[in-house]
Amino acid sequence: MKLTQNNIEFINHASVIIRGTNSSVLTDPWYEGSVFHDGWRLLYENPDDCIKRMLEDINYIWISHEHPDHFSIPFFKKYKEILIDHEIKILFQKTKDLRVVQFLRGLGLSVIELESNELFEIEDGFSLKIIKDEFYDSALIGYVNGCTIFNINDCPLHELNRIKNFRKRYGTCDILLTQFSYAAWKGGPENLQWRRGAAREKLRSLLNQGLIFEAKVVIPFASFVWFSNLKNFYLNDSINLPKDVLAYCAENNAPFDVIFLAPYERLTVVHSPKGHDQKVESIQFWDDAYKIISEAHASTFIDPSSLIGLQDLFHRYRNRILEKNSQWLIWILSKIPRLNAFKPILILIEDLEMVVLVDFLKGKLEISQDRPEISMHSASLAYIFKYPFGFDTLTVNGCFDEVKAGEFSKLSKVFALENLNNLGIYLKSSIIFNVDVIFIFMRRLMKVKARMQGVSSN
Repeated sequence: MKLTQNNIEFINHASVIIRGTNSSVLTDPWYEGSVFHDGWRLLYENPDDCIKRMLEDINYIWISHEHPDHFSIPFFKKYKEILIDHEIKILFQKTKDLRVVQFLRGLGLSVIELESNELFEIEDGFSLKIIKDEFYDSALIGYVNGCTIFNINDCPLHELNRIKNFRKRYGTCDILLTQFSYAAWKGGPENLQWRRGAAREKLRSLLNQGLIFEAKVVIPFASFVWFSNLKNFYLNDSINLPKDVLAYCAENNAPFDVIFLAPYERLTVVHSPKGHDQKVESIQFWDDAYKIISEAHASTFIDPSSLIGLQDLFHRYRNRILEKNSQWLIWILSKIPRLNAFKPILILIEDLEMVVLVDFLKGKLEISQDRPEISMHSASLAYIFKYPFGFDTLTVNGCFDEVKAGEFSKLSKVFALENLNNLGIYLKSSIIFNVDVIFIFMRRLMKVKARMQGVSSN
């Protein structure tokens, strides 16, 4: 039996169901387990029987991007038979690398690739668009029987000009779903000011998005997680809670309703949805959920690597990079003054109690007696070397420290090349045609550097 039609149902984190009259789209399913190399966990995990019942009502699943809190590989492996039996189709943005599409099709699932801003009709009166944003994120615009829904999820629409440009291209919305807290490394344990500033910026972004998009209802979501490793636990000290969002919007006389939904709670989609009241029970649900955040529940790395193991992984990593990128261009970049790309970096391996010098250009990873610049567990360094998404994972889970202030920028310029490779962008002669992407990448690095120095770049 179909559930109530024309509604949005919250499931967990960034996962909601958008229903039209006869069809439904589920977004970004992640319902259990840790992600980002044991760095994040959900505040609430959905029972297996609830997920199975939910999938009986689903026609499509939209995945916004590859990050594991949006594209959960365990979910698709666990429920692939149900997805196949119910002929549920997966919607994903067109990409050059095809990694996500090939993985899903390898499981026997049906995938529909959509160009950015391509209108896809679900049924009469219900259509959607995927809007690609910067590197790999995407937003979803849904049109449901006269109601426009913007699902921004992780898209970095923080600065006023970016929000205004989005409106200029895609118009306004009735309902906005957007993040409400920071979700990546924000300085070491001592950099409380940066984390407080990042939390405040998220509140400003939410308010500005709601105002500029002229939303009638804002549903904060995609932040119902906690930093769950002992190495990154300190990052929980300034996260925004639902009560912080409600208070900030009230203080600034937000003209839209702010509605936090509990799992399986539904909000009716109508042409003018303003006028919904925040349920006290929903806020209480999340107040109780946040109580699980405790060092006693935090995990630790249990897969250390030896020095020999790290050296072997490093050489494999370096060979992987050089197979896809020009060694000559890497050398040229390393010689550009002030760029400081691919410079040797000193890393304290905490569990091995040793400092290693990682020199990409010379292909060396060796013990050093010099003062370290960065510290991390051997498992984190091994993860960078093992997986193309390893460094991206580290920047999100924050399981490292700066021994010397400002050296995260240097670390990025050593290891972030593979992030670009994951997007189909390589250091070859053709790189001149991707100047815009390189500019975005460098802009982000400069923004991080400015904040580490305590200067706002906005």
